[in-house]
Amino acid sequence: MNRKEFLAVVISAALGLSGAPVYASESAAFSDGEVQEYGAEEEKQEFQTDSQDPETDTFQDEVESDADTDGFVDEATGVSSGEADANGFTYQYLKESDTYRLTKGTDTENVIIPYEYNGKVVSEVGERAFYGCINIKTVKAEEGADRRKNRIRIDKSAFENCENLRKVSFDQGAKLESRAFYNCPKLWEYTGVSYYDSFDTEIEQDSFDADTKVIFRAGDNGIPETVKAFADKNRVFMEITDNDNYVLTDKDGTSYYDDWSEGDSRTFCVDCDDTMASVRVWSAVEVIGRKAFYGCSNVKKVLIERKTSTIESKAFAKCKNMSIIMPSGITAISDDAFDGASGITIYADKGSYAEKYAKKHNLTCKTIPAPTAVPVPKLKVSYDAKNGNATLNWTPVEYTFQYYIYRYDTATKKYKCVSKVDQNTTSYKPESSAGRTVKYKVRVRTLAGIYTDQYSKKSNTVTVQGRPGNVSDVSKKKKGKNLTFKWTKAKGAQGYILYRYDENARKYRKIKTIKNGNVTSYTDKTGKLNKNENYYVRAYCTTKDGTRLYGWYWA
Repeated sequence: MNRKEFLAVVISAALGLSGAPVYASESAAFSDGEVQEYGAEEEKQEFQTDSQDPETDTFQDEVESDADTDGFVDEATGVSSGEADANGFTYQYLKESDTYRLTKGTDTENVIIPYEYNGKVVSEVGERAFYGCINIKTVKAEEGADRRKNRIRIDKSAFENCENLRKVSFDQGAKLESRAFYNCPKLWEYTGVSYYDSFDTEIEQDSFDADTKVIFRAGDNGIPETVKAFADKNRVFMEITDNDNYVLTDKDGTSYYDDWSEGDSRTFCVDCDDTMASVRVWSAVEVIGRKAFYGCSNVKKVLIERKTSTIESKAFAKCKNMSIIMPSGITAISDDAFDGASGITIYADKGSYAEKYAKKHNLTCKTIPAPTAVPVPKLKVSYDAKNGNATLNWTPVEYTFQYYIYRYDTATKKYKCVSKVDQNTTSYKPESSAGRTVKYKVRVRTLAGIYTDQYSKKSNTVTVQGRPGNVSDVSKKKKGKNLTFKWTKAKGAQGYILYRYDENARKYRKIKTIKNGNVTSYTDKTGKLNKNENYYVRAYCTTKDGTRLYGWYWA
């Protein structure tokens, strides 16, 4: 026995006396300084004793997997090695429960936890399975008949640090382990805490952040005690179906909660989905709830109405480049309401609480300007040179609610609203008919309370030029080496283009442009007639901006 082997035996004996488990790798001789890598393949090898010949004495479990799978099953734990499905989710078979655990997910926007895998119920989402997946916005578990006896379990930290997760739906109950949805600051809706009488949701006290804004939405059976305990401790809202004491309302990208539980109603703004550039908080709102606008980067303008008095913790945390109009009725704003926010501008009345708060917390503050007339959008039209399709575009207006598109009706000789688009849209694809011109205008409807009126005047008029009609009744007459074409005039045509097939190049070449829409014939005198006399003719017209629009080819 050399010195290294002796030391290995001594250390192994010491560990054994201390009660610590000793594995084969701990009693092996030290290496001579070479780096020994431990890879995934080595995990699959069976343990060997010093007396075994690695070529002949290695044993293998011959127990077949009860999960109808080739995955290796650990006899001690009954857990199989990982298997993956078409979605990229990885699973482990749990022998004791004859179910599967989802051990590793994928970072996709909408996650659906399957009811079954390999014909067995998926009963668990494993520890850290979706940890730190920043693209996830919704999570839903598929329903199934066996969910009642196999309520899904969300293991420790399964969805921790999913910072953009917004909605969770486990309609057949769930058991939430520690930190299951920890540090998910945008999570605001949890559906299905008590769908069946005997199958409630269980929640550990630290399954969510202590200051979570989540609202538990339950069925008619009520709220289970574990959820009540968490909700009461952390002042979390709950909504029960058909219960008038809890009312949840969605309006224009924001969500509101009417709380009648204390006997007097208070309406909270609880969430903004960050899809609108301008947001007008509902006039009934008294409280901007905690984390209501957390992390909003697309919202640039927020108008808070006069009834609002309170802005809670982290209500605008992590927001970027946002202007907020605050009424003089606001009397309380949490010190961390703008935690981690940048580019914030508060508009407030002189001497108001909001102005004093902004100055104290080093936020840019400006005096609320006097109302002005609603700006009128400037409208223009452009055309796609390839297909001739028109697009209306207009200048955006701040604090817009909707844009209205109007088209001139030749029968009534009035402009008629033909479409409404949201505040984030400043373009429209108009309809056009061959050979016709159509007039359009646009106007804007703004959020109430910003301007002297809510609607702008109609914009300037633009005329949309339709493509010319198609030529028809094409005929040809050959005389010697000359070939004469005739056709019926196309509606709206300002001219025509003729093409002849080039047999050598195997493509059509333009041979003549007629710049008069009234000319409806042409004689090819070049003598370069091809064998099949293949020609095309089509009409064209030109828009005011110089774009040429074409009708269809006609042989």
